[in-house]
Amino acid sequence: MHIWGRFLAEASPMLQRLIARTQRVSLPRQCTAHERQRRLRRALCRPATVRSVYQSLDAPTQTALQTLRQRRGGINPATLGAQYGVLRSWRALAADPRPQSVAERLVLLGWLMPRTRKRSDGSVTQHFLLPPELRRWLPTPLALPSYGVAPAAPPALALRIAATLLLLSAERPLRVRQDGMLQQRTLRTLNQRLPEVPEAEVGGCMRWLTPLACEQGWLLPGTHGLTIAVAGQRWLALPAAAQAAALKAAWLQSPTPDAWLRRMVDTHGMDWPVFRRRVCAWVAALPAQQLLDPDLLYPNVARALGPLADAHTHGFRTVKRVPWQPRRAGAVWLAALHGPLQWLGLAAWHDIPGQRMVACGGVPETPAAPLWRLGAPGAVYVPHTQASSAVLRLLPFVTWVASDAEGSHYQATSQTLARAIRHGADVTQFWAMLAHHATAAPDAWRTALEHQPPHAVVQAALLLRVEPPEAFTALQRHRTVRRHLVGQLTPTVARVENAHVAPLVRALERHGVVVVSSPTAPPAEEAPTGLSVVERDALQTALRFYAQHAPPDAPQLPIMHLLTRLGSNAAPPDAPAALPTPPQTAPRMAAPPLHLPPSHPLPAPATSAPQLRQLLTHAIRVERAVLLCYTPDDKPEAERLVQPLALEQRGTVWYLRAFCTLRQAERTFRLDRIRHATKQRGACASAPLTDARRRDNRADPR
Repeated sequence: MHIWGRFLAEASPMLQRLIARTQRVSLPRQCTAHERQRRLRRALCRPATVRSVYQSLDAPTQTALQTLRQRRGGINPATLGAQYGVLRSWRALAADPRPQSVAERLVLLGWLMPRTRKRSDGSVTQHFLLPPELRRWLPTPLALPSYGVAPAAPPALALRIAATLLLLSAERPLRVRQDGMLQQRTLRTLNQRLPEVPEAEVGGCMRWLTPLACEQGWLLPGTHGLTIAVAGQRWLALPAAAQAAALKAAWLQSPTPDAWLRRMVDTHGMDWPVFRRRVCAWVAALPAQQLLDPDLLYPNVARALGPLADAHTHGFRTVKRVPWQPRRAGAVWLAALHGPLQWLGLAAWHDIPGQRMVACGGVPETPAAPLWRLGAPGAVYVPHTQASSAVLRLLPFVTWVASDAEGSHYQATSQTLARAIRHGADVTQFWAMLAHHATAAPDAWRTALEHQPPHAVVQAALLLRVEPPEAFTALQRHRTVRRHLVGQLTPTVARVENAHVAPLVRALERHGVVVVSSPTAPPAEEAPTGLSVVERDALQTALRFYAQHAPPDAPQLPIMHLLTRLGSNAAPPDAPAALPTPPQTAPRMAAPPLHLPPSHPLPAPATSAPQLRQLLTHAIRVERAVLLCYTPDDKPEAERLVQPLALEQRGTVWYLRAFCTLRQAERTFRLDRIRHATKQRGACASAPLTDARRRDNRADPR
């Protein structure tokens, strides 16, 4: 460092100021030559700074540096201009400091220093030289032995598991544990639908994928578990490349710690988005589509790109040494290759005789999507390569039977079609999907399912009406239906007790009867709590309006589920008990305005949102602690003393990332739940900030 510092000290004051301007080093106007040298030396002459700046350079500049580091005697101006572009005068560079060649970029960085050499004859010549410390600290080019060209990469496992998870949540709510992970029973169901994937791989990927799906709004938590949301249906409708990009972006931006890494090392103070971007950058730097030895990856990549963990990845604590030792960092790197990088399709493992190799950067194979295949009457085989959004529209009319490595088997029966009609679906959409995605259905295949099923109407007076009378007589022969009837009043009407309505509806659907509950019939499922009669009526009207006027490819599954849950609770108890005819289409009704209460009412904030953001922005800049009056979800208001770090906006909601002195860790606070904020004197003693973190907060105080 002494030689590089001497080179900087012997440079002209104009060049020193140009270097400081390019490297963003503060130089006061009246500072002395010694102060300029000290500031430049402190900012530039560091191994971590050299590695960081080197990674930000373009490929031609990096190639020029690797070539110049081999020239021990430097390079003369003529050769420099011929190989790396013309170098303008210092005055021209001061007038326009934007580099126009590779030579100017290296000089303005303070890496290629002008030197004078005195010959034996007394003449003086000028040349440009890289300092010895810089040549030693520059990363070495990545060179890895290849064991041949890698075969085509398989499709990303995370896409297959995510699509299966969302489709399963569309059929039934997914039961979760107290910590938010899926129950073991749900995992067993997923393993049945993913027979080609090992159970351990499915479990690890699900523990990583479930929090991401909930954070992105693809899955919504409910009373009975996780159900698919509209955002999840939009993700299913995307092409495979767009799905992979959305899943990767969700992982890179997620503030939730990765469970696979927390079990291996201490992650206190880790900046997770920075660490994930670094891991992805390491994979992108590896040779593409080449079989590589995994045991040789970490030493070579760390020698070329620096350590895996440093002050940038652990920016929320003071880092005095490398957070992880090389052996532990190598284990983390291999775990990332076996985990998220493999699940996202960024790395693939291949078995060759005697050893297992890894390949990175390959393009996943995208086979052509074959059509659906029709087997026995009602049997539909859907390949996995088909769009999941089409399978989502098929689910109301079929039930899942089995899955293999190539596709899934579904079965349509008169019972499933009756269930779909009861939930408001149109059977013509089922035949239209088969005509579009599959070959023409055989005549026997269509005849077995196209017959008109009988309709049953459940009245408010606990009456059952079935037409025609012959269908009612045939149904009474079944014990599962006859046991729930009290007495027959007419050839088409019978009495039903209140407690027997729900099992009777299920029994009728099993026999292929379309059950139409009148607006005053008791609900088949428990109605949602927290809504008044008027609000349930308005919500039901809006849902029926959406189901009638939405486009054919619009999401329908949550609408049907909500309509089933709302049932008839929107009507007053004294509604007339007239016997309606089975409706063919949903009636058009004017939707009254909805006044839905929020799920968690918030107190009125004492400080306006702009004033609160301005106060927090100033606290970030001056590194002041802030006392918050915060209202957590479903908890009373409490005071939190925090050290603000950054402001972020997700959609229309603002969040504050801060170090909480109560939890002794970084936490995220919603600004609309902060009722009042007061700046304190000084910063939190338990929340030290590194110099890099201070510069980041001042430069981008969002």
